[in-house]
Amino acid sequence: MRNPSIEQRAIEAVKRYEARHGRKTERRFGVGFDLCSGGKGGHRHIEVKGTLKSTFTRRWLEAKEYKVFRADSRFWLYLVTNVGARPKVHVIDRQTLGRRYVGPDTKYLFKFNAEDFEA
Repeated sequence: MRNPSIEQRAIEAVKRYEARHGRKTERRFGVGFDLCSGGKGGHRHIEVKGTLKSTFTRRWLEAKEYKVFRADSRFWLYLVTNVGARPKVHVIDRQTLGRRYVGPDTKYLFKFNAEDFEA
């Protein structure tokens, strides 16, 4: 079950992260990603996933998110850990995300390793 407060706090953490890196964000709904970001480094379509834990071992994308990931060269996944305390944003580019794909289960599943969460 999705927790809206975790999701919103993760999105706010990503907005702050992007601002610190000279980028402006705009919230999007119903398009297969959460934020548009522009500035240094070009335009990004960012899907945000958050957790109270310090790592993710697996994370899925919904069907619409997966479709955008496959078709959109500007798709990025931002994983936000420690959402309840000191959120940390982990940026996963499309190419890296493609290497993490383990196939469809009930959703489109990606597996992450400890090194994905190293500073």
